[in-house]
This record gives sequence, C-alpha cells and structure tokens, in this order.
Amino acid sequence: MKIKSWQFRPHNIILFTYSIVFIFWAFPSFDYFRKGFDEPLSLLSIGGLGLGVAITTAWCLTYLFYNIGKNKAQSKNNQPMPIRQALSDKSYAIFIALTFIGLIAVFYSLAKSGGISFIVDSIQTGRANELKRAMYEDYSVGIISLRYSAIMCGVFLIARRLSGVKHLMLDSAALVFVLCTALLSSRLTVSASLFGGLYIYIYFKKEVQISTLRVALSTIFIFLIFSVLNWSRNYGFYEKLGLGFISGGFSEMLAYLGTPFQGAVFAISNLGTGFSIEQMHSATTIESSLTTNSAFLELTAENSWLGNLRTSLQLCENPRNT
Repeated sequence: MKIKSWQFRPHNIILFTYSIVFIFWAFPSFDYFRKGFDEPLSLLSIGGLGLGVAITTAWCLTYLFYNIGKNKAQSKNNQPMPIRQALSDKSYAIFIALTFIGLIAVFYSLAKSGGISFIVDSIQTGRANELKRAMYEDYSVGIISLRYSAIMCGVFLIARRLSGVKHLMLDSAALVFVLCTALLSSRLTVSASLFGGLYIYIYFKKEVQISTLRVALSTIFIFLIFSVLNWSRNYGFYEKLGLGFISGGFSEMLAYLGTPFQGAVFAISNLGTGFSIEQMHSATTIESSLTTNSAFLELTAENSWLGNLRTSLQLCENPRNT
C-alpha cells in the first residue's frame, strides 16, 4: 500500500474526515453499542442536504485556496528544508518545556481542588473524567493551557522517529507528556499527535510504502491505546451499560465521531429558529452528557446562516473540525 503526500492535502482531508464521521454515524448499534444518540436524522431533510452543500462549499474553497498558495510557492522556487532541520532538537525541547510547565499547572490546579489522593483515586477507579471536570470548575486561559503543547511534542516524536531521527531523552519526555495530557485532559491530544506526526512525515517523504499487515496492526494498536484511555476515564459508566473494554472503546468512537454529524444535520435544519441546547438534545436524541457535538451546531446557534458560512470557512483552515 502506498500513501502519498497529495492524499493529505486539505481538501482531501475534508473528504476523508467527513467520510469517517458519516460511516460512524450510519453504523448500526445492534442494540448493544452506545452511539451517543438513539435515532439518526434523515439525510433527505433540509439539514442533510444543507450539510452536503456546506461540506461541498468547504471542499471547493479549500481546493481553490490550496492551489493558489501552491502556485505562489512554486513561483518563488521555495525548497523544503530537511526534516532534521525543520524538526530540530531545539524546537522539540521548547515544546517539551512548554508542555511541562502546562502540566505542572494542571497538577497544581487539581491538587488544590482535591489533593493528590483525589488525582490518584480518580485514575485508579477509572473516573479520570472527574479530573477534567475539577480542572474546569474555575478555569481560565493561561499557563494551564500550555498543556496542549503536548500535541506538538507528539507530532515531533512520531515524525522524527519514522524518519529515523532519535533522541532518547526528548522522545521519552514527549511520550510521557502526551499520555499525561491525554489522561488528565483530552484524548484528542493523542489523535492530533498521530495525525499530525504522520502528515509531517509523509509531507517530507512524499511517498510511503507500507504493508497491509502493518496498517492492520497499527490500527489495532491505536484502538487499544484509545480503549485504555477511555477505560481509565469511563470505566464505571460503561460497566453500568454492560459493556467491556473492547466494546466500550468502540462505543466511545461511535459516540464521539457519529454525534457531530447528527448535530450538524439538526443545526442546518433549524437555521434561524433560535433553538436551545435542550431542544437540540430532545430532537436529535444526542445524550446530554455529550456537549461538544458539532462546530456547525455551535456556530449556527449563534449566527444562523452566517454561522454556516463561517463553519465552512473554518473547515478550510482546519478540516479536522467537525
């Protein structure tokens, strides 16, 4: 199997990510898995058709602006720097230092809220989500936000390692910090690190040959990582639903990847109606505990048609937003 850099162009990422989201949205629950909502909304509704138009608009704009930028870069004969220079030890160390400062701030905030015993007990009993809730009780953007520098640590770690660039001390620190951030704050840290690291590696390599077996094994390994992180945060919740380690991990993927599509269909169906969050949860059957459902949903609720356009433009900048 060959993976080429053009497959990671922004407009292709939009197609890929929304295809994945659609698949998980349409995947049946078999009356067993948790999907995050009960009944899928109709794709033949105004919302379903409107979402298709919005995604197509985002794809067209992204394709246009990407090629404009590409042509300008080619006219200047800009040559990409070697990966060792682009992802230097110095830059790597800076991101690690920033992440360390952010994590120290996180630990201090949590220790102040419930003490060290609260942190240890939450992790040991599979209730790590309690840590995130405690951190956001009196949250303000600042030093504590530096923990998200862990994403860049993960990107450096993966891209450099795949390219044969190794530094044991920096790599070990980056791995620990990414996992700590995922455990204490956001599992998206891991997915962003994986995707970003792979993208950077392929960008410099232009083309990568990988066997189907390696793809399968890598997919299983990544799934197990997310399942472990999910189990550490939601063990009690999935145990009550009668789901185990594997089924709980898969259900979490269904819920977090499928509900944004459901929320987006509802948002576009209700443009200009001034709907409330309660109405949204009632109409979409999305679980009330799932609060980050869709960029379309949030921006449309605030700005109606303008929000829809704004979301499409934001997808051009960051196509991984749903």
